[in-house]
Amino acid sequence: MNNFQEYFEHINNIAENGHFQMFILKSTASSQDEKKREIIPVDINGTVKELFSSILSKKCDNILENEDVTFRDYFLNEYNDDDFSIPYIKEEDLQSIGTFQPIISKIKDSDQLEHIRDFDEKTIDKLKSYAIYVTYLNEAKNATENCIFFRKYGSGFKLSKSRSNLLQYKNGRFDKLDGDVFKCDEFIDAIYYECIPDAD
Repeated sequence: MNNFQEYFEHINNIAENGHFQMFILKSTASSQDEKKREIIPVDINGTVKELFSSILSKKCDNILENEDVTFRDYFLNEYNDDDFSIPYIKEEDLQSIGTFQPIISKIKDSDQLEHIRDFDEKTIDKLKSYAIYVTYLNEAKNATENCIFFRKYGSGFKLSKSRSNLLQYKNGRFDKLDGDVFKCDEFIDAIYYECIPDAD
């Protein structure tokens, strides 16, 4: 097992034991990287939290159980359609993706962000993606582990009746897989992981 697979073991543990929060990422008219996305927190609970936990766990299990999986540098290696390869980006290369680091920083410092009060068509206008932030205090490692996974919000993800999972927004949070509110699927476009040692 290589180091990348070990990361997915850690992420799997976070999925089972961590605290979950959802974020809506909307496009803005700004040309500045740090302002190109508006980040809006959404509280989740109950079966919705269980849904996202299951999505993340299944992704990790699929990777860990596949003996043919390989990992390739996103910026260096060419993609081979015959391989089940997963691109990765080194920490030192993240700065080359202008909008990414500001998004991570805002999500991790979400106490400064205003939460959604009403979820309607206006809320999803210019919506580009959503992120699920999972944090876990690993006492055995004396560290805090953070995981953020992202999913693009496509043109077919509308407020409409569907066989996909529909998240019901009620009393300030998503807490039921019911209703006609926000459609999501079981795919993940990107995963960010970090392990931060606790201060002595």
